[in-house]
Formats: sequence, structure tokens, C-alpha cells
Amino acid sequence: MLLVAYTFFGLDALGYQLEDPFGSQPNALPLNALQRIVERKMLSMLGCKDLPEPIQPKDNMLN
Repeated sequence: MLLVAYTFFGLDALGYQLEDPFGSQPNALPLNALQRIVERKMLSMLGCKDLPEPIQPKDNMLN
């Protein structure tokens, strides 16, 4: 019974994490950094020389 309960509680916690991947938790997707990468690539393809700086990780996390 304990194993079954542990499995269901684990699945519940996993579902909670998967339903909001765009938060500010340590395991959330770094949307600002991804946006900056796309922005830099597009501007470089257009020939712009003054590109915005890439977002650097703080405390080993991209925000």
C-alpha cells in the first residue's frame, strides 16, 4: 500500500511541475534567455552590428 501511495504522490508532484513550465522555479524553462538567443540570431541575420548581450546565468540558473 505504501508503494502505491508513494507512486501516486510522485505522479501528482510531477503533474504539478508539468502544468506550469514557465514559472520562476529553478527547473522552469528559461524563456527570457531563449528569447534573447532568437533575438540575437535574427538581428545578426539582418546585418545589425549592435547586438544585445546574451543573458548570463546567475547562481547557475538562467532567468
